Amino acid sequence: MTTDPSPAIPGPPAGALSGIYTRNFVFSTRAAMIVVSVLSACGLWAVLTGMFSGWQTWVILAAALYMPVVVWTSAQLLRHPPQLSDEGLTFYEHDPLAYVATRRTLQWADLSRAVFTQGHPYRRVVFEREGAESIRFTTSVLTNEEAFRTRLRKRLKANGVRVTSA
Repeated sequence: MTTDPSPAIPGPPAGALSGIYTRNFVFSTRAAMIVVSVLSACGLWAVLTGMFSGWQTWVILAAALYMPVVVWTSAQLLRHPPQLSDEGLTFYEHDPLAYVATRRTLQWADLSRAVFTQGHPYRRVVFEREGAESIRFTTSVLTNEEAFRTRLRKRLKANGVRVTSA
């Protein structure tokens, strides 16, 4: 008898739309997770065997201990695709400076503006909140991108959020 250690992942609520990641995005994210795990293990091995001394040991040890956090948040990103519901948008935002993904839940009432960009290779929506930072949501990694963007645009307009294109 085996038990699944991961918690049950609830499905989208009624009337909600769930994003579906592209195979390339899933493959590249999983490959990056494997590379980061191997680097973490090699770093720990190098520290434990005394390959480095002084400050180098502390730098490598800190990096090796931080890398599992990167792998864990990347796994959460893949397990929980974006959810568009009546309450708002829930997704994981990838922070390029910290190399982690942060779960965001944007309520429609909190948003002041949404800018849809058509860049190449990344198509994004940038959300602006009153007195807060801008939040980027990349849609080009979704296989159902057009349906997701269309429904997102409709929900934003229905909730009085200013929608523009760049």
